[in-house]
Amino acid sequence: GNYITNKRLILARRMIAEGKPVTQACYEAGFTSYSNFSRAYKKCFGETAGQKTRGTLKEDGRELSVVEKQELMEE
Repeated sequence: GNYITNKRLILARRMIAEGKPVTQACYEAGFTSYSNFSRAYKKCFGETAGQKTRGTLKEDGRELSVVEKQELMEE
């Protein structure tokens, strides 16, 4: 199950980065329990899904760098 769980987590992370609400991304990615999703997300990425700031993917789909994220936070 780890391979599938990781794929679902990556999918949910992308949806959250694109602005989808965390709970919606959780269920659309195939998780049946928000608490299981939340625990797995934190274990996988080292942050909660709620800490994943929106808009962290560039238009070409690559993730923003730490510096670019900090600049967004300061705006």
